[in-house]
Formats: sequence, structure tokens, C-alpha cells
Amino acid sequence: MQLTQRLISANSDHGEFQSATANNKVLMSTSFTTDYTLTVPSAQCTANYVLTNYWGSVLIFGTALLVLPSYISTLMCFMSKNTLGFSILVCFLVFYLVMVIWSFALTHSTAPPSIPERYYFTKEENAFVQDYEKTTEVETRQSMHERLSDMARRRGIRTCARDGSVNYCITCKIIKPERTHHCSICQQCVLRMDHHCPFFGNCIHFENAKFFLLTLFYGCLGAIYVLVTGVACLSMRSSMPECSNRSFFWFGAMTLYCGLLAILVSLFFAFSMKNAMHNQTTLESMSDIVFIDGKPHSYDLGSVRSNLKQIFGPISVLWLVPVHTTPGDGTDFPLRDDLTSIEFT
Repeated sequence: MQLTQRLISANSDHGEFQSATANNKVLMSTSFTTDYTLTVPSAQCTANYVLTNYWGSVLIFGTALLVLPSYISTLMCFMSKNTLGFSILVCFLVFYLVMVIWSFALTHSTAPPSIPERYYFTKEENAFVQDYEKTTEVETRQSMHERLSDMARRRGIRTCARDGSVNYCITCKIIKPERTHHCSICQQCVLRMDHHCPFFGNCIHFENAKFFLLTLFYGCLGAIYVLVTGVACLSMRSSMPECSNRSFFWFGAMTLYCGLLAILVSLFFAFSMKNAMHNQTTLESMSDIVFIDGKPHSYDLGSVRSNLKQIFGPISVLWLVPVHTTPGDGTDFPLRDDLTSIEFT
């Protein structure tokens, strides 16, 4: 509570609560502060919080500590007379590790973007939604549903729930933008939410979807690289009597571990990449998207390249670099019908 009071006080000093004419801005500031403080407080200091949010980091750094010493020491034994070849192999391994750690760190640390102000309830809308939640009479709810639909239309929202109802969040006090879902773990609505991933300790969302895919991509390549080179070294065991049996045992264990890791990460990457190639999230792959006008619109733009640009951006040379290049603000997405008016190059 003290942390919450200090945060609200700090926001007040910056004037976020001083606008008497923008009720929706007040609601936005208030709900954002509440959402933020729910994810930060004292739980951060507990072992449960660390295990829940950082076990992925522990696994990655643990893997690096397992692989690097064994891999390098065994390679030194095999390639003691080939310094250039040894250096090249080690450089490749270090490159993969750096890219995995870089991408993972961005996926883990990139918080879900804040919901734009226009989607928050005004004071009157908030009171209306509260009444709507309490109403049980069917006819009354149907008439009130028309006003909810109008609230969504005025915000340019084209989708609705499967039963035709408006997607809104009473907790965050918003009409949900398209592709937005409320995460019960992050305790806030998340733009273009894919899923909450405990390995990364974060939601996979509009801002970090690219970093998530790159983590899987480089993790997959790195594991396959170690597996292939490891098997090649093990196959030459008889020609290297100076290498101890103990070194080969640990090297073999590391190779087996990377083989299992390569299989798991490859499967996960294939599934995630398949969704990206069709411009859909994990949640969207589980249920159909319903549009208000009843027409069969689709976020799938019809070509793999156009779909991937929605995540990786228009500049192809930056696709494999863990920097933010995702276009848009996470609330407005082109449909296949828009291809006649939007040029994808």
C-alpha cells in the first residue's frame, strides 16, 4: 500500500490527475497505476516471484555454463594444431549464445505497452458498464448492449466476442482493442497478446513478439550447431588418445543435452513461426476471430512475407537483429481486404 501511495503521489506531481476536462484520461492514469503496482510489489522480493519469473534466465545461463567449458576444452584437445579452425568454431558458439541472451533479455524485460487513452471508459461509460454488469434481465441487457456496441464502433473496433458481445474489461476499465486480452498473471490487458510464457516470465505481446521468435530461432540454431559439431568430435574419439575419458564423458553428456534441447526448441519454434507466417497469435489459433459486420475478414494478408512484416518490420536486413522494428501501435492491424489500398514492399 505504501508503494502504491508513493506511485500515485508521484503521478500526481506530474499532473496526470489535474485535468478536470478529460475524465477518460483520469481513468486511464488511475487504472494504469493500479495495473503496474499489482505486478511490482513485495512479491518481487520473495523466492516464489524469482522462481516464477527468472527460471528461464537460470536455465539459459546454466546451459551456457554447462556447454562452454566442456565444448571449448574438448575442442582444444581435438584441434590443438589447428588454431584457426578452433577459433572459428568457438566464435560461432559465442555468437549464438550472445544472440540468445540478447533476445531473451529483451523478451523478458519488455513490458506490455500501455493501452492508448481513447480505449478507456469515460466516467459516464464506467458507470454504465457497472450497471450493465449488475443487470440480469435479458431485455434490459439487450438494449444496453446497443450502447456498448456504439462505444466499440466509436473507437474503431472491428471485432467482437464469439457470441457477438463487445469485448471489454471491467478490471482495466477499457473497451478492448482488437487482439487484446486480459492476462490474469500480469493482471492487465495486453495488446496483441500471444500467450503468457512462464519461461520468459512475461507475456508475449505486440512489443516483444519479434524478440521471442529470435530467441527461439537462435536457440534452435545454437543447439543444432553444438549437436552436429559434438557428434563429429565424438566420432573421432579413437584418434585422440590424449583426451581423457572424463572429458569425453562430459562432452558426450553435453551433446546429448543439446540434442534434446534442439528437438524441444525446434518444435516450439516451428509452431510459433507457423503462427507468425499466418499473422495469428497462439490464442487466435485456438479460436476463430469474429468481426462485427459478420464478414470473413482475416489478419492473414495472403503472403508469408507480408505477414512476417507485421512482426519483423519492413526492413528485411533487421529481421534477425534484436531491435524493435515492429510497425504500428498494437491497436490497428491491416486486413487482407486492405491489400488493395496498402502497399507492402
